[in-house]
Amino acid sequence: MERRLLLLFARTGRGHEQAALALRGELLDRHADIRVELLDIGELNPLLRPLPQVYSMLMRYFPRLYSLLFKSTNGRRRADFIGRIVARLIRRHLFEVTEDVPTQMVVLHPFFLSTALRELRHRYEMTWIIQVVTLDLANPHAGWWCSGVDEIYVFCEEARSRASELAPSPVPLL
Repeated sequence: MERRLLLLFARTGRGHEQAALALRGELLDRHADIRVELLDIGELNPLLRPLPQVYSMLMRYFPRLYSLLFKSTNGRRRADFIGRIVARLIRRHLFEVTEDVPTQMVVLHPFFLSTALRELRHRYEMTWIIQVVTLDLANPHAGWWCSGVDEIYVFCEEARSRASELAPSPVPLL
């Protein structure tokens, strides 16, 4: 049976997209029974399309405002609340833009997608596996993780410590 993976990323610079492309290439090289689709979260709802540009502008021209937004949303309950809003924004479009219902969802950009996917999986009784690959090394946002995510991967011990505070399951290093 062919496994179908959906790699979700955001074009906030090139890092998340490059990671998604590299992961897709590695998965296709290693597994013959897999189909991998990439999806920019901006394609899930017209309201989300400008977010990568807004993010880049905040980082470049208004770093204090970005820091304020980061800190004010960086808590488990706040991230869950925003994730439920994101779930409402993407639920209809997620199923329209994918060819088939994926068996696995891999989140490569936080934007509260792990919470949103958990909410959608529960609401529609889906069986997909949700995995998160954390690309932020030093200070990952609470929006990366939520309970109900099946697997979380990080790149350094500092990120693993932060993830362990927010996620109930063990967090392996990549």
